[in-house]
Amino acid sequence: MSSVPGRFTGEESRHTRPVTDAAAAHPHRSRAAAAGNVPRAAAAGNVPRAAAAGNVPRAAAAGNVPRLAAAGDAPDPVELRRLLLDTFVWHDPGPASSHLVSDLSGWWRHPRILAGIGPALADLASADLADADRPSTVMTPQVTGLLVGPLVATALGVGVVPAYKEDPQRAFADATTWATTAPDYRGRTLRLGVRDRHLGPGDRVLLVDDWVTSGAQLRAMAQLAAARGAVVVGSAVIVADCPPPVVDELRIRSLIHSKDL
Repeated sequence: MSSVPGRFTGEESRHTRPVTDAAAAHPHRSRAAAAGNVPRAAAAGNVPRAAAAGNVPRAAAAGNVPRLAAAGDAPDPVELRRLLLDTFVWHDPGPASSHLVSDLSGWWRHPRILAGIGPALADLASADLADADRPSTVMTPQVTGLLVGPLVATALGVGVVPAYKEDPQRAFADATTWATTAPDYRGRTLRLGVRDRHLGPGDRVLLVDDWVTSGAQLRAMAQLAAARGAVVVGSAVIVADCPPPVVDELRIRSLIHSKDL
């Protein structure tokens, strides 16, 4: 990953791309806007029924589980891929920036994507595994991994072990194992930690994240698993933005590649 030093500070800024696309040439337009894309609901003049009628969503009002949580409502792989591409946006921060910034927020806003990501990644990760090697837990990094990790874990019927970022203002009271990532393009490192009581010998760990570029966080999580005596059975991510050697090394399975965005 590369970016303009000091330009971006948010979590969303982890994923950037040089402004080279013809569609993104305008200094103040996202790729979607530059291409003339408008969210389908807005383009069609649709207004969500609940908002138009002043209704409170039935699930929220009655405490019901939303119907989309049913497995039968998950989109098939072709539809899921289309939805991921349609709801993703590259933003151009302006003429002072040489890089576009990724915006994944549309994924988390779309109920069918939420219904489909977990089962799709679970299927990808388990396709080549024998029953005895199937994951017994998912490990995922703070912050964005805590969105996708539980979705995959739910589809697999297992739990989640969060790999927390070290925070001087938040010390863990119980025993914790730590690993440090390799330096990024700015020379920064990151320490990730897991609570010892949540991971141990006999655990088969699937590493999950939303986007992988260098693989630094996945490697650190693999080190954590090894330190606790667990075995990593593979990695599952939504977007692979890394070269083939990294894919092979970390046994990464992805739903889409960054070149498709």
